[in-house]
Formats: sequence, structure tokens, C-alpha cells
Amino acid sequence: MKWVMADTESIEFLKTRVMEAVTDNLKTITNARVDQALAVHEIVTYIFKDVDPKAASLDHARYDWYYSLLGRGIAIAQGWKINLAPEVKNPSETVASIHTYLEKTYGRHK
Repeated sequence: MKWVMADTESIEFLKTRVMEAVTDNLKTITNARVDQALAVHEIVTYIFKDVDPKAASLDHARYDWYYSLLGRGIAIAQGWKINLAPEVKNPSETVASIHTYLEKTYGRHK
């Protein structure tokens, strides 16, 4: 008998792995005024906002979803880290800075 993860467990597993990778990427930010934990949360929330947990949990699609979301998360983290993170003057500006980056790069941020 094959054990299958529940949809929510599977999507949480994907989120956790992507969050770890984004966290690792943002550890190299030299601007100490950036709230890195908040930055990670905003990026991961953004990339998972339209993900259908059932579709992402299917055995044949899980790794495609994982690598797609992982790549998107790292691309956003790296782009923001290089382009806007150095301009953050206060940790409270972190979220607004990420939203500005997302709007400029991907269009309107919801």
C-alpha cells in the first residue's frame, strides 16, 4: 500500500522547502536594516498565492510545482536583494520595498 500525503501536508511541505531556500538566499543581504524574516514571508506568500494545493500535490506534478515555485522564489529574492534591499533604511520599509519590486518586475501586486 502506498502512503499518500494529504493535500495540505504536501503544499506545506513545498512551502517549507521554498521558504528554506529563500531564507538561505537572503542571508547574504549586507543591509542590516532589512527584516529578513518578513522579506521571506512576503516572497513565499506572493509565489504561493495562486497555487492550487490539489494540483501541486499530485504525484506526477509535485516536483514540477516544487522546482517552478523554488525558481520563482529564488529569482524574486535575488532580484529584490540586488535592486531594492540596499535602499531599505528601516526594517519597517521591508514589505513596501518588496511590493515595489514585485510591481515593477511582475506588474500589480495584490
